[in-house]
Amino acid sequence: YRHSYPHSWRSKAKLIYRCTPQWFVAMDRDLGDGTTLRGRALTAIGETRWFPAQGENRIRAMVEGRPDWVLSRQRAWGVPITLFVKKGSGDYLVDSDVNARIAQAFREEGADAWWSRDPQYFLGSAHNAEDYEQVTDILDVWFDSGSTHAFVTEQRLHAEQADLYLE
Repeated sequence: YRHSYPHSWRSKAKLIYRCTPQWFVAMDRDLGDGTTLRGRALTAIGETRWFPAQGENRIRAMVEGRPDWVLSRQRAWGVPITLFVKKGSGDYLVDSDVNARIAQAFREEGADAWWSRDPQYFLGSAHNAEDYEQVTDILDVWFDSGSTHAFVTEQRLHAEQADLYLE
């Protein structure tokens, strides 16, 4: 396959493109209150003090220009997308009890519990693991790192804001 960028800009190693399914979030879907993810993100970008200031232009251009934002990566490391998909229909399993078991396992064992535990543990007695596909994709590190402030400031500091948050 010939392409105009045959190497990694980071490592200079040769690249091979491959098509893989990805998880996306729509930037312009109504979130139920007349706003969209794009609109909320652009508002937040405008309300943030940037150091250095030119960082604002970079992220603003990315948010303004993307119809969808990729959430997934196919890597051997990272935070898993904890989702079960119904075989045959492709419907996502939405079950607060399943989510509670996932959260508890993560608190006790870390994110690797997603791979080390039997999927039936998460599904409980209400769902059969043979009827579901366990998603094995990894959450994109930009999305993951961009939301950590909420867990640090809200759960650990018990506040909605911090004077400064550095990752």
